[in-house]
Amino acid sequence: MKQKKPQKTWLPILIIVIALIAVMSALVAAKYIKNAGDLVNKFSPAESVTPIIHEQFDNNVKENVYFEVGDTDYPVYVRAKIIYTWQDKDGIVYFSEPKENSDYTIKLNLADWEKKSDGFYYYKNSVASGKTTTNLINKCEQIKEAPVDGYTLNVEIIVQTVQAVGSTDGENGAAEKDAWKDAWNLS
Repeated sequence: MKQKKPQKTWLPILIIVIALIAVMSALVAAKYIKNAGDLVNKFSPAESVTPIIHEQFDNNVKENVYFEVGDTDYPVYVRAKIIYTWQDKDGIVYFSEPKENSDYTIKLNLADWEKKSDGFYYYKNSVASGKTTTNLINKCEQIKEAPVDGYTLNVEIIVQTVQAVGSTDGENGAAEKDAWKDAWNLS
């Protein structure tokens, strides 16, 4: 005589029960979300602070370059990068980069500014709303003709600000740090 294998009748019942729980959970969640009402974002980000570049320029000499901070509710830190290129009147850049003390001379104010390894010059103090930095460039002058006719030295300055107050929350037990250090990846 052959033995009958026991039937597993509990497996289909278990699948049906799990499916019913999933459907009921989805219905309850949908009802809750529908009745929760509109969510209002109460987060108000800080206003963008675009600094104004002040400079004097005459006869291929750039002098007295400093930055003015716009109106804010908080002080900011300022950093700037200086990019040197040969350009023609249409903004076309020549492939050869100008060399300091060969093609141009520059006098920087390193008493109030510090150059970091990322190539940016960082102002050593925070700047209050509506105030200015001291000069970054005291004088920059082209001393040699460009390698191609029609090109001149172009000294472009990129400037950025970030709020000087506030901190970022430490994640995963890490210590909090100043927001500007986090934004500019500084230690």
